[in-house]
Amino acid sequence: MLLSDGDNTAGTSAVQGAQKAAEAKVPVHTIAFGTENGYVDVDGKRESVPPDPAVLAEVSRITGGQTFSADSTRGLDRVYRNIRSDVGMEKKSTDVSSTFAGYAMIAAVLATLAAITLGARRR
Repeated sequence: MLLSDGDNTAGTSAVQGAQKAAEAKVPVHTIAFGTENGYVDVDGKRESVPPDPAVLAEVSRITGGQTFSADSTRGLDRVYRNIRSDVGMEKKSTDVSSTFAGYAMIAAVLATLAAITLGARRR
């Protein structure tokens, strides 16, 4: 899920990022958020930030995702309710106790070596 005004200010272009996501078979759903009169204040200077839905639509098209737009938090809430069934999480249980037991064993060995070293210095 990509929530953006569509403008790229640094780094890889949106289309290049979309191509990498497509290669990894990751669909990117986009939400163009903002209004034509939108702005932000940066260092005391007002910058216009109207959304660019065409760029975000291209990202979705390349990756096989869907594109949406919202001009307010209420609109954003509607979009999230609409895509809730498409975007979710998968619960997966994994036993990691053996990994932590290994770390505990290493810590115990290091603590023992430290105690022996400190004991030898005091004699």
